[in-house]
Amino acid sequence: AVIPVVVLKGAALAFWLYPDPALRPMGDVDLLIYHDDLSRAQSSLATAGYTMDRVEPRPGFIRDFGGQLALSRARPIGAERIELHWHLAEAPYYYCRLPSAWFWERAEAVRLGERAVRVLNPTALLLHLAVHLGLHHAGSPRLIWLYDVALLIDKEGSRVDWEALLDAARAFKVILPLQQTLDGAIGLFGVSVPADVRDILGSLRSGAAESRLFVMLTWQEPLRAFLVDVATMSGWRRRLSFAWANLLPSTEYIRQRYGGNLWDAYWARLQRGLQGGWREL
Repeated sequence: AVIPVVVLKGAALAFWLYPDPALRPMGDVDLLIYHDDLSRAQSSLATAGYTMDRVEPRPGFIRDFGGQLALSRARPIGAERIELHWHLAEAPYYYCRLPSAWFWERAEAVRLGERAVRVLNPTALLLHLAVHLGLHHAGSPRLIWLYDVALLIDKEGSRVDWEALLDAARAFKVILPLQQTLDGAIGLFGVSVPADVRDILGSLRSGAAESRLFVMLTWQEPLRAFLVDVATMSGWRRRLSFAWANLLPSTEYIRQRYGGNLWDAYWARLQRGLQGGWREL
């Protein structure tokens, strides 16, 4: 059976919005799939030579606790990389608060190059780009990502359902990422957003919990990210399983990550954790 797929980010934007796809550099192809299709998608790509980039802390860890899976295959020059997504935010807090179903409902068929594929419509795409940039790369935003947003608004702004976008930002608790991303695109590239939308967006206030979480998620500190993931995860059994896999990962994971003698590798990991904890204190 055919696996439903939505093409995301650069792979969609390069053919859709840029005058020449070669003008939009990208390091991988991002695809949205259903979580239930992950095993089939991984098996299908394995037959084409794609393998996981790294060993998981525990077998099935990414399937159970993650939102995306990276696969790559070697080529004569460099490597080809595909990322399969079943959540569109990398933080566990948002797995149930940023429903993938909302984005699937707003996928539309287009022709990218010689192929007919599905991409997110302008409203869903704008929200996804804002979440990706604002939540995961706020500390180190690349100019190309803000330009993507500006180009989307400039070329497809008339098709953006601004009311639905603002309603989604409120409901999914992503007001701050949307505010910062739009402010950046407008300030740098001067794109036009309806005045009433800017007024409403500027007047929106995130709750205290969302504001604190936004700061923690964008801090770019590994230990803090781990603690935030544990704290915002639902269910104590799930939290304990997640923490156990991170604190005591498999020997294969340790060897790949740190190399050398196994006990030295475990000690290096422990030292890194203690140093991170000291910085946090």
